[in-house]
Amino acid sequence: MAGPASVSSHSATRSSKPVPTLFNRPDADAILYSSDKTHFRVHRQILSVASPFFETMFSLPQSTPSSVGNLPVVPMEEDARTVEDLLRICYPGRDPQLKTCTASEWQHIGGMVRAAQKYDLAAAVEFMEATLTANADSFPLIVYCIACTHDMEVIAKHAARSLLACVKDGHGLNMERWSALETLYVPQLEDISAGCYHRLMQAIRGGKLPDGSRVRLHGATKETNTNSRRTSVCTLDRCPDNGPTEFTLRAADGIDYKVSKKTFLSFRPHAADTSTTLSLSIRSSVLQLLLPLLDASTTTEELHDCKSVAPALRAAAKYKMDKLHAALKKRWLELFAGDPLRSYLIASVYGLEDEAVGSAKLLLFRTMLELRALYVPIMESVSAGSYFRLLRYHKKCADAADGVRKAWLKAFPQGLKVPQTCPQRRCSREYSKRSRWMDICFTRLYAMRDCPRQDVAEDRALLGELCFQAGNCASCAERVSNTNVMKFLAAYSKANKEAISKVGTSMLFK
Repeated sequence: MAGPASVSSHSATRSSKPVPTLFNRPDADAILYSSDKTHFRVHRQILSVASPFFETMFSLPQSTPSSVGNLPVVPMEEDARTVEDLLRICYPGRDPQLKTCTASEWQHIGGMVRAAQKYDLAAAVEFMEATLTANADSFPLIVYCIACTHDMEVIAKHAARSLLACVKDGHGLNMERWSALETLYVPQLEDISAGCYHRLMQAIRGGKLPDGSRVRLHGATKETNTNSRRTSVCTLDRCPDNGPTEFTLRAADGIDYKVSKKTFLSFRPHAADTSTTLSLSIRSSVLQLLLPLLDASTTTEELHDCKSVAPALRAAAKYKMDKLHAALKKRWLELFAGDPLRSYLIASVYGLEDEAVGSAKLLLFRTMLELRALYVPIMESVSAGSYFRLLRYHKKCADAADGVRKAWLKAFPQGLKVPQTCPQRRCSREYSKRSRWMDICFTRLYAMRDCPRQDVAEDRALLGELCFQAGNCASCAERVSNTNVMKFLAAYSKANKEAISKVGTSMLFK
């Protein structure tokens, strides 16, 4: 809200929605004008008592009022429903009846909390705190997200305790309930940080929430861009090969860069006009990365971090700089393998879908427990929604891989021609008809069921163990060779890979 402003009398006198009589009284001395063109005639004295924000605003010299009864018009960024509900809390009479039955209703509640804090409406803040607390047991994850978004520590802890109670039973953590929580998505996850969500899930998975202030809504530090070598405005007039710098590139944040014609045309190769200034949709921080690369005064190898490569890669794709895009793509691939979780989060922020998918697939070599335990500082500035989608993708792939194991247990592929049973039942266990080496193999496969990209054909320890077990039984040794064991492991790895490849990667994106 920008404060009192002049609004045309035509727009100020005609509301798009009917206004309750309480906010259309003739003795009102101000107008609140909602974002959806609805005006509320209000009393400055009531708003001043309810909010120091309005008290200060109305005490300042007013700009030219609208022509509607000489009343000052205050444009609001909130819609009519939010404005009306806030006013109902401030005015005598019935408080608003907030519902929690749909996603849109919760979106309205989140907007109410934000507006109440924004305008310093103490009564509205208390009302919304009471509303969230009353719903913390029924909708704990939604309430947790809203509370974290608006720094409501006490309510966030209450909701976290409710979540913990939901997944526990008399014997501790109920894995079925925990699995349901893992897959529970609410739109409010997009509003909190991945770090906040990570701490919540780790605490619940551990079965106990820390006491006191150790349940932190925010991480200790936020990651900053380490690629700060170039911070000043970059001009290319020092490079004689580029010619004079009579052209200007204007970044989205208004900073101008003097460049040569060659560099200028890199952003607009088929210019239809003769203008020497081009406004770009990328910010100066990104342009400062691109210009030295285009000028060849910097190579992609000098970009030491995915966080610096990502925005440049996106901009190169946007402006169809194919050669530079290929070089940046190569550099990304060189960097991301060392820290795939961080790379995935960065790629998701910048909308680099191919790069995000590549990082997500590399993380399939970790178990779900390992993935959930991983923490990188950039999680404090990335949406929990992106992190949630990564965990969901990993679980879907793990389920697909486990489906292969179950299918092979139920109906062993006959085309393999690998003996599954011990001919004389010498090494078969009581509960299984399979030979000892085969039974051990499936036991190992079950143990790594949540590590979907485990390539058992490359597991030399497993191969050695199975060959040893097969050779230790005289009955099996007559029919099972090392080649049989290798053939089984290779076929299983291939089936596992094919099952994972069928899991759609579109779920990684909102």
